[in-house]
Amino acid sequence: MDNRQTGKRAAQPALAKCLVAVAMMMALTACGVTDRVGKRVDDTWAGDMLFDDNEKVILTSDGGNQLNPDESGKPLSVVIRVYQLTSLERFSSIDADTLWDDPQKALGNTLLENREITLLPGMGQVDKWPLNKAAGYVGVAAFFRSEENSRWKVAFDAESLRKEGIWFSSDGLRVLVDNNTVSAMGGVDVLNKPKTEAQLAKASAPLSQATAQADQPTEGSLTQRVQDAVVQQAEDTATSSAQQATESKLNSLLEGVHE
Repeated sequence: MDNRQTGKRAAQPALAKCLVAVAMMMALTACGVTDRVGKRVDDTWAGDMLFDDNEKVILTSDGGNQLNPDESGKPLSVVIRVYQLTSLERFSSIDADTLWDDPQKALGNTLLENREITLLPGMGQVDKWPLNKAAGYVGVAAFFRSEENSRWKVAFDAESLRKEGIWFSSDGLRVLVDNNTVSAMGGVDVLNKPKTEAQLAKASAPLSQATAQADQPTEGSLTQRVQDAVVQQAEDTATSSAQQATESKLNSLLEGVHE
């Protein structure tokens, strides 16, 4: 009896050690599985939801077949820069040369981050960067050989990239760059938004007023010309009558002298 109890007491520490060892092995295995799963779903919507707490700028850039043509029409690569901005005021008004030469000076304290990529004709790529918490907008600028009739920059609201919940995953931004034009294909371009009907009506109102004002002087001028013609005719008639009367008197006097 004593021997059995002694054996049980001796077995308990050994069992505990075995359980601890098994638990450690399971924990290590679980870590390994989690690590492998995390690597497998990295850069996917599942990875965004499960393993990545950081918000990102996700930009898909598509290069057209006639991208940035040279003088002979041959397509060339183009440099694209992506700016994280606190506001759009400077970015919207800046010219390409100034922005290219010194982005920090051109954009001042509105610039938070600046990234650069090179896009090839007929090719596409996806780039990702951390989204700055203070960013209000993301500007995309393509620096073409020629700016003639070009649209070289677009901008997006940074809120479209921020997660609204654990199950939310942004599709990111997408631009098409062809010839000397960059266009927003995914996301809303807040820099070149189409005008609403109200804005179009407001823009056309001054033109209508100017047309009406232009019409009024035309009518007034026509009336004035008619009045002037009538007055002139009356003056001419009066002058002619006076001349005739004067000539008649002169003739009468001459006849009296001859008699």
